[in-house]
Amino acid sequence: PIASPTINTTYTLTVTNSCGIATSTVSVTLTTMPTANAGSPAFICSGNNTTLNGSGSGTFLWSPSTGLSCTTCANPVANPTATTTYTLAVTGSCGTNTATVSVTVNPLPVVTANANPTAVCAGSSLILTGGGAATYVWTGGVTNGIGFVPTSTNTYTVTGTNASTCSKTATITVVVNPLPSVT
Repeated sequence: PIASPTINTTYTLTVTNSCGIATSTVSVTLTTMPTANAGSPAFICSGNNTTLNGSGSGTFLWSPSTGLSCTTCANPVANPTATTTYTLAVTGSCGTNTATVSVTVNPLPVVTANANPTAVCAGSSLILTGGGAATYVWTGGVTNGIGFVPTSTNTYTVTGTNASTCSKTATITVVVNPLPSVT
């Protein structure tokens, strides 16, 4: 007979003939398909990486292998160059189950550093502004778009951050010319 139990079951076979009765038992233990969980979607900036959080019961195989530190481990480091959907296949004794997770790669801003003017006489003010991003943070205590008086020739760095919270830097050198010595 074909057995299709819904719970673990032990079956007993009884055979009777003219010599007597014989019995034998067989246990049917239900096993399930392996579980597969690829984790939550990730969002990274271009050039960065993230750790995938796979889990399940069985052996692991991630695909595609592009940008992965390991294809057979539970938690590989993913460093894709473009948005990628990874598939985790977990194989157990009763088959294979799959799950997917996406890693979205957000672009870096193209940040520019601008000065108006780029050279001043000592004691004169100038304005530094960043371009190509949503917010800007300058070195040297400078506020984006607000005039200040530099004390000497210096190189300033601006960090621009876009709406995806990806950042990049740019630099500009401001020249401070000395005042003439008049007698």
